[in-house]
Formats: sequence, C-alpha cells, structure tokens
Amino acid sequence: MSANSEPPVDLDALPVASKVDVENVSDDILHALHESWCLDPSAIKVTVEGGEVRLEGAVCSPVDRSIAGATALAEPGVTSVDNDLVVEKNL
Repeated sequence: MSANSEPPVDLDALPVASKVDVENVSDDILHALHESWCLDPSAIKVTVEGGEVRLEGAVCSPVDRSIAGATALAEPGVTSVDNDLVVEKNL
C-alpha cells in the first residue's frame, strides 16, 4: 500500500436503513420545498410508497417543476420520483 492509499472500506460494517419512514420522507420533502422561494408547497401533494415519491399539483414554470422533482429525489431513502406536477402560468 502506498503512502497516499486509504485502507479499504468494509461495506458490511456500514449501517443500512431497513425501510423508509414514509411520513418523515413526505414531511422532509415538503419542508425542503417550503425553503425554496420559488415554490408554493401548499400547491404540491407528496405521497410516498417505499422509496417511491409521487408529486401532484401545480407550479408556475417548468423550472419550478424540475426543482421540485430534484428536491424530492435528493431526500435520503427516495429511489424514484413520479413528477406529475403541471405548469400553470397563472399561479
């Protein structure tokens, strides 16, 4: 092993969550959406089943729709996002 090499990581020793806490994931996503100045979380419904998240509701622009999807996907435990948000220019 060279001086710059790091020791190997024992992957069996890393903690793994047994299941996703659906209520916490949904709340955490809504909280994160609330932190964004460009989104109105009251117009977005978040449902979670396992690690799969579904976003429903309306946003003002395609960019807002993308931000909401990326925010949901960034939440620990989320494996996929079904982004069913629609863009309504009048919001």
